Amino acid sequence: MHFDKKRIFMMMIITITMCLVGYELHLICNINQKIDQLSFVENSEQQLRDSEYYQENLIDLTAIDALFDKQSDSLLYIHSADCPACYITDEYLSLFIELGYHHEMDIYFIDISSLDDIKTINSALANWNIELQVTPTLYLIKANKLSIQAEGADDIYDILNNIVESVSAQA
Repeated sequence: MHFDKKRIFMMMIITITMCLVGYELHLICNINQKIDQLSFVENSEQQLRDSEYYQENLIDLTAIDALFDKQSDSLLYIHSADCPACYITDEYLSLFIELGYHHEMDIYFIDISSLDDIKTINSALANWNIELQVTPTLYLIKANKLSIQAEGADDIYDILNNIVESVSAQA
C-alpha cells in the first residue's frame, strides 16, 4: 500500500512537470512567433526613440490633459529606457509606425526614464483615473476617455495587432 502511494505521487510529479514544460514551450513558441512577425520588414532596424515620428509625438506629463481633450482617438505609450520589456514593445511600435498604421490613430509617447518619483507620474495621471503600475503600458483613449489599458509587451502586442486586423478587415 505504501509502495502504491509512492508510485502515484511520483506519477503526479512527472505529469505536473511535463505540463509545466509543455506550457513553457508554448510560451517560448509564442514569443518566437511574435519576433518572427517583426522580422518580415527588412529595415526595421531603426530604434523607436530615434524615429522622427517618436520625436514629434514625445510629450511630457503636463501634456496629458491636452491629449484627453483631443477629439480623435489616440494611443498613449508610457515606457522607460531602463525597462527590458520596453525594448520588445518599442520594436512592436516601431514596426507599427514603419508599416503606416500610425495613420489610423496618433501615438503619443512618455519616456519616464528621467523621472525619479512614480508619485509624480501618478499624480499627473490621476485626473483621468489612471495609475501607472508597470512599464511598458499603452492606453487607448477614445471619446476623451480611457478605453483600454494594456500592460506588458504581450498585451500591447495584442492591442496593436487588433488595430492592424481591423484596418485589414476594412480594406
